[in-house]
Amino acid sequence: MVGTVNRAGTTRRSVLLVAAWATMWRPAASFAQNVIENSPEAGPGWEPPKQIGTVSTPTATPVVAGPPVTAAGDWRQFLLSGERSIVVRRNGPRRRIRYMNHDGSVDRDGYGLACFMLRDVRAGKVVAMDPKLLDVLCGIQRWMEFNGRTADIELLSGFRTGVTNQATEGAARNSMHLYGKAADIHIDGASSALVGAMVQVFNRGGTGVYLNRGFVHVDTGAQRTWVSTARRGS
Repeated sequence: MVGTVNRAGTTRRSVLLVAAWATMWRPAASFAQNVIENSPEAGPGWEPPKQIGTVSTPTATPVVAGPPVTAAGDWRQFLLSGERSIVVRRNGPRRRIRYMNHDGSVDRDGYGLACFMLRDVRAGKVVAMDPKLLDVLCGIQRWMEFNGRTADIELLSGFRTGVTNQATEGAARNSMHLYGKAADIHIDGASSALVGAMVQVFNRGGTGVYLNRGFVHVDTGAQRTWVSTARRGS
């Protein structure tokens, strides 16, 4: 996943270990201190994304600058240095998708495939997903893999049309899913509490932990955290 190892790999691993310790030792009370049950998922000022219909539309590809890699830089950006890829599955085999090249340019085919994987399956609609959302998934995956954990991400939900969102149990009225800025994920072998704690530390957006439904909501909207203990159909 990271081209060369040795010094760069060792340095990156030490950064990840510090972050992992911060997460592991965070008291449960602290994590749940600002829990918001049924918190709205949308932040202010968001515009609906451009619907692209097919994944090959080149105009759907955003311009994304490569991360600054400096000793004093944000550890999140350091974690995302080099090419960026995610290993995901959705109702099928796992796929490794590279959405950004090593030089910081967008891999158009990979980005398009990522948007397709995060499409509204029910409506058959594809939109340009927020690249920052892909960065969160990439960062969490790398973090777990560097700490010796398998981290294939199962995508449960991505973009939703208004009709699909209305038909989704417990969905917020102005959900970030509507804007191509959210995903519901599950990682085999990791509890939703653990994944949620890691997402909360890494992500600067929304984190929703659904303890009894086995998934974590991730979005790039306003920063907030909520935990739900509701079961499906309750």
